Amino acid sequence: MSQPQRTSREEWLAAREALVEKESALRSAREELSARCRMLPMVRVEQNHMFEGANGKVSLTELFERRRQLVIYHFWFPPGDAPCEGCSLWASDLGDLGGSYANLHEHDTSLAFVSRATPQEIEAVRTRRNWTMPWYSVVGEDFHELTGYDGWAQLSIFVREGEDAYLANIVPMRDLATIGNHWTILERCPLGLKEN
Repeated sequence: MSQPQRTSREEWLAAREALVEKESALRSAREELSARCRMLPMVRVEQNHMFEGANGKVSLTELFERRRQLVIYHFWFPPGDAPCEGCSLWASDLGDLGGSYANLHEHDTSLAFVSRATPQEIEAVRTRRNWTMPWYSVVGEDFHELTGYDGWAQLSIFVREGEDAYLANIVPMRDLATIGNHWTILERCPLGLKEN
């Protein structure tokens, strides 16, 4: 494996300063993109989509758990197949799921996972991995059509106003590598990181 070249402290400081400028420009661009994500127009969800969990069926609005925002992670797990290892790593990388949820809840945001697998298959994986996240089986294909889900991992972000739900944003699989904790999730949500 190749290693960085050796240099003097003066040359290192000059190279480091040049890198700091690039890092600063990247950070500014990311902050601008996050702001644009939060201001993306929303579209009203006309149908109250249904999901099935270990305790029966729930609607999309029930997944909000009375909070203003809902983030849904589309976890690739087809019925009769094994759960996606990449999705499993992403779920595990959230760390203490209970702690992550508490932090999201403080920002008026709920997080739920959905898959095509049956509720029984989902519950078996949750039990085996000792996961606590709300995880549901999608009923029908209408929800996938609404969110443009193409069969890979994705985040779909919703906002609730009264009894109405609005689709606010979608984060495709190629961008999930930049999202790994509650802070980076909230950056993509309309309410952002503000205290609510």
